[in-house]
Amino acid sequence: PPPPASPVPDGRTSEVRLKESEDRFRSVFEQSSLGMALTSLDGLIRSANQSFCRMLGYSVEEVLGRHFSEFTHPDHLTENREGARKLAAGEIPHYRTEKRYLRKDGSTVWAWLSSTRLLDAAGKPSYFLSTIEAIPERKASGARLKESEERFHQLFEATTEGIVVHQDDRILFANRNAADVFGCEASELVGRSVTDLVALE
Repeated sequence: PPPPASPVPDGRTSEVRLKESEDRFRSVFEQSSLGMALTSLDGLIRSANQSFCRMLGYSVEEVLGRHFSEFTHPDHLTENREGARKLAAGEIPHYRTEKRYLRKDGSTVWAWLSSTRLLDAAGKPSYFLSTIEAIPERKASGARLKESEERFHQLFEATTEGIVVHQDDRILFANRNAADVFGCEASELVGRSVTDLVALE
């Protein structure tokens, strides 16, 4: 005869403990003050809590089955897709980023996205579990300032003109074209006097 099954220490079967674990997860998921969403590996939202839906102005029914890209500002799509790919492949343990979400009324909201992958019984990735925390307006304005600075920097470097930014006769920034004019690296111009670049005559 087969050996008797090992007794469960607390008297509960593994099925009972699994159901209790699932119930606890569901309770945390639904009651969390943070937005939470369960997304399939192909990007479809399979479950979302009320906090996530309130943040975006939708009902739960309106977001289920839709692709995450529908709620993501276009500026962040490429980065988000690459992060999801790396996460699914196990190249990174979790993915965290600051991004803008598109709300139902057409406005945007900045939020921190933190995602991890969930594995099935065979140890293969099955879903992404994401938490989404809205960023207060004062912090979001800092993010917008950073974006503005990045756009300025791109324009600063992309222009065909040589540009030098200076204050009180000291050079603060210089682009590559300006450095080419003077035959040096841009970093070599920083801190120098503007008059050093002008011929004596």
